[in-house]
This record gives sequence, C-alpha cells and structure tokens, in this order.
Amino acid sequence: MSSQALAWAFEKIVPDLRDAVQKLVLLRLADRADPGGVCWPGHARTGKDLNVSQRSVQRVVEDLQKLGLLKVEDRPGTSSKIFLKLDVVVDEVVAAGNKKKPKKKKHNKI
Repeated sequence: MSSQALAWAFEKIVPDLRDAVQKLVLLRLADRADPGGVCWPGHARTGKDLNVSQRSVQRVVEDLQKLGLLKVEDRPGTSSKIFLKLDVVVDEVVAAGNKKKPKKKKHNKI
C-alpha cells in the first residue's frame, strides 16, 4: 500500500471524477500500488473486491488511461502492470472527459 498514491487519488483526482466506478477502481489501484505508484492487480480480483464485473474494471482502466491518470503495460499471460501518474492533477481536461453529453429533447409536432 502506498500512502502517497492514496493521498493523490483521494485529494487530487477523486473529487473531480463523476463516475462512481471510476472512483472505486482508482482508489483500489492506489491502495494496491507500491511507493512509486506501480501495481499489477488482476481485473477479476479488482472486480470481486469492488463487487463489479471484470469487464467494468477493464472499461474503467481504459477510461482512466485515456484521461491520462495511468499507463498500462500489457504483460502476456499475467496481469497488466499499471503505473499511476502521481504527478498528474485533475484539471478541466479530466473533468471535461467525465461530463455526459446532454440528451436532445424531442419536440412534438402539432
């Protein structure tokens, strides 16, 4: 467990993420990271720990990578190695990546 990674996630990232599963997965990764922010959790185990599907964890890890919060190094035959970018601070770009597009209103024709 890395207190630096947990502090980074709780203080700098989680308050600006809108998706609850993203928050949970990021906090779980930070909890399992070493002092350098590196972890290699299996998605199945992470899903079981958080009571979400393995596919949900995979999707969220992809989303967090697109947001620039982590880097994934695939390792064939074993868990991916995940590098948390502890120097990243949430800004408008990350916050904008979590906004849902407004639905178009249907206008009834009279």
